Amino acid sequence: MSNDDLTQDSVLIDKAVKHAFGLDTTSDDGIFSDNGLPVRYHFFPTWRSRLGRLILFFVLSFLAIALSNEFDETVIRGELFTIGGTMLYMSMPLLMLIPGCLLGKILLYMYNCRYIIDERGVEAQIGLVALHLRQIRLKYEDIRGVETGQSIVERILNIGTVEVGSAMTDGVEIRMKGVANPRAIQILICNERDKRMKNMVGNIGRKTTSVVIQTGD
Repeated sequence: MSNDDLTQDSVLIDKAVKHAFGLDTTSDDGIFSDNGLPVRYHFFPTWRSRLGRLILFFVLSFLAIALSNEFDETVIRGELFTIGGTMLYMSMPLLMLIPGCLLGKILLYMYNCRYIIDERGVEAQIGLVALHLRQIRLKYEDIRGVETGQSIVERILNIGTVEVGSAMTDGVEIRMKGVANPRAIQILICNERDKRMKNMVGNIGRKTTSVVIQTGD
């Protein structure tokens, strides 16, 4: 690989980091450094991955309000409490429970999983708002491959799925669903993995050379 190729690759990585996370890569020692200090990227599935359901939520909310005004029997009214001689009442449209449940599912999807990329590796935290929390971490040296998947609509919205495979298994260890800028995330992980592997090979080469020199002496 020529120096021009290395320069172009570095520029591509810088653009990917800025576009995906809004941060600069100022250190030559690694793309996960900012002014020499380690940076920890953490992100959730983007709201754009649930754009269709969000549109459905607003449509159902509008219909629920319109039907509640039309059919008074779908609204529960009752007394709450009295403040300074003034009685406060509560009105609860039962039809609003339908879009409310849909919104709850959207929020659960968006905040139940968190993905972390730092100087040590890649981590997925699944079940942040559930009873059982799973934490999956892969070191860069153990990553076999990183693949992205996008439909036509997802390419337009710049969202998709990033799959990280482990060298110890044939399957996918971490699957980042509905994340923004999947290509940028893929570039970040692959670059750090390749750099770690290059350093590992260089260390082995230096140790081998040292052993040969000592044997010759």
